[in-house]
Amino acid sequence: MPSTGIVILGAGGFGREVLWLVRELSALRAEPGWTIVGFLDDDPAKIGSILCGIPVLGRTNSIREGEPRVYSCICGQGNPSVKRKLVNATRDYAKDFPVVVHPSVKRSEFVSIGRGSILTANCILTTQVSLGEFVTVNLGCTIGHDVSIGDYVTLAPGVHVSGYVRIGQSAKVGTGAVLLPGVAIGCNTVVGAGAVVTKDLPDGVVAVGVPARVIRECGQHATGQNE
Repeated sequence: MPSTGIVILGAGGFGREVLWLVRELSALRAEPGWTIVGFLDDDPAKIGSILCGIPVLGRTNSIREGEPRVYSCICGQGNPSVKRKLVNATRDYAKDFPVVVHPSVKRSEFVSIGRGSILTANCILTTQVSLGEFVTVNLGCTIGHDVSIGDYVTLAPGVHVSGYVRIGQSAKVGTGAVLLPGVAIGCNTVVGAGAVVTKDLPDGVVAVGVPARVIRECGQHATGQNE
């Protein structure tokens, strides 16, 4: 099998977790053709350094300097708006954006996962679950039946999503938050860590507490278009 060069977009904390995930998949031969080439990161202080044994090759746009569509890109960034920017910076030059799923993830055959999405260790997805593109499901999340999650959404560690929940694109749900059955989370909305969402939340707000209440607008409203 020919090797596929993997570049991780972002060399921060989550990017290094993604590196660990890719290494585990390769070690278990779940993705035996993957070879990690390095990180791309826009922080000048990181360029040229070695992180976890892998070089930071250059800025995100440096992929343009090589032959187009040589590397597969995995987005190692949890912030939804930054994820979108990194993907837009590389989409015309990346070979593809593979789905990355940790071997410990449990899911039924009735789970659909969009390109570029990442499911980390010990997550459970039940049935009739739809994940959009570039969704991040972090450590130990559970997602119940009949759930729809939009593009670029990030679930932080330990989030519990009940049945019939809808999460709009580019929303971010904080560590340990709980979404009760049937609620809808608006696009670009942020749910704080430990919050319990008992009713629908509109687009572009920050909600915290038990039960979750809106404390402010976050200044971002989804348009359905790429930034």
